[in-house]
Amino acid sequence: HVVQTERFFRAPNFSADGNEVLVATWMETLDRYDARDGAFVASITGLYSQVWSAAASPDGRMIAAGCLGARVQVFAANASTEIPTGSLDGSAVVSVAASTRVYAVTALGALYTIDRETLESKRFPIEVHANAVRIAPDGTLAIAHNSGVLWLSADGAVLRRASTTARAHHIGFVDR
Repeated sequence: HVVQTERFFRAPNFSADGNEVLVATWMETLDRYDARDGAFVASITGLYSQVWSAAASPDGRMIAAGCLGARVQVFAANASTEIPTGSLDGSAVVSVAASTRVYAVTALGALYTIDRETLESKRFPIEVHANAVRIAPDGTLAIAHNSGVLWLSADGAVLRRASTTARAHHIGFVDR
């Protein structure tokens, strides 16, 4: 399958069931592709600005998108328009992870937790400049930051740390 080359893609992520790839675009859409053959499925429109990051909830019912326009949008996985928007600290949302709550990292390095239903946000206290966030099935958060990786419990307790000589900008979990 050949993808349209005039579109700029960023931060692909699998749907909860692994059947689709969610692709953030700079065209203010979230594009969905069949994970098996790469066929275009749909384009979710109505996003606030360029989409920098997207994540599906484990139950597959909702998607969170982080936008250059300093907003997080949480919507039904089959949505197309009228997507609710929540603002954070005024900087671009560069990474999102979704579970029973949504977690978002901003360009200023802040980590936020966001209620899926109300979009009420709260800054999550961390002592590092966050670059990316991912959530494991058990609720453990992994935070990529300027000098390594930080693992946190759902209540914010530090579980472990790893230091690196380079900035960590992306992170993921692998099932073993």
